Amino acid sequence: MESPPRHINNESSLTNRGFANDDEGTENERTAAKKAHHLELMLGQIANFCPVIADKYIISESTSISSVWQAIRLHFGFQVTGGRFLDLADLHLEPEERNEDLYQRIVAFVDDSLLKQGGLIKHHDEEITEDEQISPTLENFLVYIG
Repeated sequence: MESPPRHINNESSLTNRGFANDDEGTENERTAAKKAHHLELMLGQIANFCPVIADKYIISESTSISSVWQAIRLHFGFQVTGGRFLDLADLHLEPEERNEDLYQRIVAFVDDSLLKQGGLIKHHDEEITEDEQISPTLENFLVYIG
């Protein structure tokens, strides 16, 4: 399965937001115009779920999925700072909640705290050169505490 591009080009000088047609004869062949249309539909859906942010910032002015999330995080005040990591101690099994639900909340919490390339948080005052992934040891630990 092809992974989606991380960059959304919004320069008006580029036709179809910089997408190119797929090679002829490839499986699920798509035109650049169709790719750009699907991207704008997806961004429109994100904008629909976040009506407090002007559509143009998400649909027209975004340059990457990260820039979309940055706009949402900035508006709602939940920037990734690393300080929220201590809130992990507050996660517990809620009444009527299944163990799997708690586990998924813990994994989502930890995943949101992983260091990202180009992010604001550094490690030992060094830039992060690639996105951090959940290691097998950390995943086992999450199973244990969940």
